[in-house]
Amino acid sequence: MEENIASQKLFAVTNEEKIPMMLTFMFGEAARVAQRGAAERLMGWCRAFDEWLAERGRTHRPSTTKQAVLAWRRLVQQSGKTPWELTQADIEGHAAWMEAEGYSPATTGCALGIFSNFYRWCGERQVDASAGRASTRQRRPGGRKWGATGGRSC
Repeated sequence: MEENIASQKLFAVTNEEKIPMMLTFMFGEAARVAQRGAAERLMGWCRAFDEWLAERGRTHRPSTTKQAVLAWRRLVQQSGKTPWELTQADIEGHAAWMEAEGYSPATTGCALGIFSNFYRWCGERQVDASAGRASTRQRRPGGRKWGATGGRSC
């Protein structure tokens, strides 16, 4: 129950004010101002992200949707890039950053699966020509696989 309340709090502010979640990751408290001047490409990706989250909310446990929100927030804030700017090297760098920060291999693998699932979803819906460009099929330093979940529940 406590986890469900935390999940609701993650979505509450952005849903009430209709500020796309991705903009809050990128611009924090300035998201409302950023939204007014945002390019259509950015808004398209923001709409796609919110639609993807809503779909996941209907088909997955609340804790799984919460993990998706947390994974994307970490990636966007750590990389400072938009979803269409991210490359495989950026995703690999983020995975290495997660490992250096002490995240477990399972958490890192889960995040990679979440990223992969979102890009696949965007590619299927033709959100942007670059959808799916940032592959998450990489290996850890030393050649071991991260064990991405392919978007399944973490």
